[in-house]
Amino acid sequence: MRKFIYIFILIAALFCSCNDNTIDPSGGEQIVVPTRPYIYLDAAVSTRASLVNGTTLNGNFSVFGYTYDFNNKWSTYSVTAKPNVFDNVPQNVTYSNGNYTYDPVKEWQGGKYTFFAFYPQTVSHSGANDEGTPYLYYEPDFNNVGAHIDIMTAMFEDTSLSSSPYVYFDFYHRLSAVDVVAMNFYEHSYGEGDNITKEKVVIELNKLELAFENVQYKAAKIYLDRRITSVRTPADAGTNPSDTIFDYGNDYSIQVNYNTNANLTPITSVYNNSIIFIPQENDDIEVTTTVSYKIRRPNGEYIADENGSTVHTKIIETPFNQPLKEGSRYYMQMTFTSSAVSISIITSDEWDDMPVNYEFE
Repeated sequence: MRKFIYIFILIAALFCSCNDNTIDPSGGEQIVVPTRPYIYLDAAVSTRASLVNGTTLNGNFSVFGYTYDFNNKWSTYSVTAKPNVFDNVPQNVTYSNGNYTYDPVKEWQGGKYTFFAFYPQTVSHSGANDEGTPYLYYEPDFNNVGAHIDIMTAMFEDTSLSSSPYVYFDFYHRLSAVDVVAMNFYEHSYGEGDNITKEKVVIELNKLELAFENVQYKAAKIYLDRRITSVRTPADAGTNPSDTIFDYGNDYSIQVNYNTNANLTPITSVYNNSIIFIPQENDDIEVTTTVSYKIRRPNGEYIADENGSTVHTKIIETPFNQPLKEGSRYYMQMTFTSSAVSISIITSDEWDDMPVNYEFE
């Protein structure tokens, strides 16, 4: 089931008959109610979360606003359009105690309106003097996955007070995300002859390295109108993201218990971030995974490898065999058994929901 964030701009038809009527739309200083309706920004409860740092859209976002002649359309006006609704470009919207506020509040005028919203506010964006559809610019830092951001955008075009008092924003994820999850089906056998006993063990992860190859794009100019294709920057030779290793942990802090119910243990999200990619068109991306781990028996002892070391290291090469699409999330399912460590790729169009009950094959 798809989930949307419904952000709406409520046009409150409030009029005054005298100077004693006041309102407080910005949550701060009271102002006299204007003789025209004012634009009041608010947000419905969000169920779609951002992947990055555990945040949700119950936070701050920004809005570009455009108004133009009632007989015009955004599709034709947008060629030379400049944002002209809010004093600030873009207008930052602040979330506090369940309310969204901005300042200064603006009156609703005649004509048509088109609004664009984006999250988070910190991403680079077009300015007040840029003509045409507003855009964002983003280049993920492949040396710092902790700084990756999950960009979401929304738009509502050619609206007016006469058509509806509400403007609904359906936010869409504009990038691609990769996460690692783990399953443990490892059963340790001990004993001799007819007295073989199997016991379920715990996998303690020490270090996880992910090296991606054949990454095609490193940055993108992302238009807030999803109908316009993003302008993507090819990865430079010699500085290709494929040369970068994403390094997670070095402390055995993640424990993967035996999967009695076939549940998945999140790995990358434990370290607060998914790996965010510019959407990729090519289907030849490969990832080399290096994982170090210990195997703990129920009695607390650790199982050693053939060289006597209790730290096991495996290197797994995995092809994606598909492009990294905009708005899709990809799970690298790492499965531990007594004979091997394997990785399979799972694609999920539900950005929020981690898949469950995937059986090992």
